[in-house]
Amino acid sequence: MEVLRDPRWVAHGVLDRFATGLPERLDATVEGRRGCVRFVRNDTVLFGVIELDEAPLTAGFVRAAAEPGAPARVLPVEAVTRQAYDALFACVAAEGFPYLARIWNFIPDIIGEQGGQERYRLFNVARQAAFAAAGRTVTGDVPAATGIGLDADRGGSGRAEAHADSDEGSCVNPGVDSDAEPVAGFVPHRLQIYFIASRIRALPIENPRQVSAFHYPPQYGPKSPTFARAVVLPIEPAPLLLISGTASIVGHQTVHPGDVAAQTRETIANLSALVAAANERVGKASFSLDRLAYRIYIRRASDFAAVRAVVETQLGAIQHHEVRGDICRPDLLVEIEASGAGRAAPGDSS
Repeated sequence: MEVLRDPRWVAHGVLDRFATGLPERLDATVEGRRGCVRFVRNDTVLFGVIELDEAPLTAGFVRAAAEPGAPARVLPVEAVTRQAYDALFACVAAEGFPYLARIWNFIPDIIGEQGGQERYRLFNVARQAAFAAAGRTVTGDVPAATGIGLDADRGGSGRAEAHADSDEGSCVNPGVDSDAEPVAGFVPHRLQIYFIASRIRALPIENPRQVSAFHYPPQYGPKSPTFARAVVLPIEPAPLLLISGTASIVGHQTVHPGDVAAQTRETIANLSALVAAANERVGKASFSLDRLAYRIYIRRASDFAAVRAVVETQLGAIQHHEVRGDICRPDLLVEIEASGAGRAAPGDSS
């Protein structure tokens, strides 16, 4: 799995391949750090990265106040997720980039269990709590996002650097409790979050073929995922479409379980629906599948050829990059995200 560690590389490398049209506008960038958030920004957008290790000893600060009667102590994946998102929201507020457009969450052992509960479901509990604590909505006007799993050995077992400067505030986890009992079988994992924030409000896009993720029924966890299916960032000279990680889901259910080729085709149908919805939102045919760049996450290495064959047949010679990654549901075999600039206004040469 490709791991992106340097926010400058996030800006000039990933977007060079996956967000066609934006890098050439990244002039006059400024690098910085706030607590455990490293970032690079210009006058329009900020790219940030957070890497934090889970701690084996945690006390409650996510659920205790919001859910009376729930266990006061939270599990390590909840604590580190809340810590990371609290730091993210503090950074974008302090830097003056209040609008979150896009987030990438790389979650080690995403469908494994911790304390008898699925780690991705625990992540969603803490993510939603952090949004609410920051005074942000958890439905509707939310960023696009991807949540992909890393194998335990790729998630990292060493301690992340604190990256805390005395005048910027540290990333101290208020849930760490030296008197707490360690979680049984605890394995140190590293959560990695990358994000784009803007001074311009992004326009959320939903897929008419799917139930919005933030409205998923309780069978998928006590708290729904907090993300939009896509967003349009209305920057000049052409808007930017950022499509979340998209999979073979119709309504809220996985379709074509066990058939990676059929799942890939269904995923592309969802991508097509999102492009159409984005064009309807901006009021013109600005975006098209052939103008986007794609990152394809594939659960099983043995499926790379099958996925590639479907992509090339249905999308042609598009710009894409394939990586091995675990998907947030055990029955999903492939997930695709996409991004790219729309057509510029008449008279613009780009």
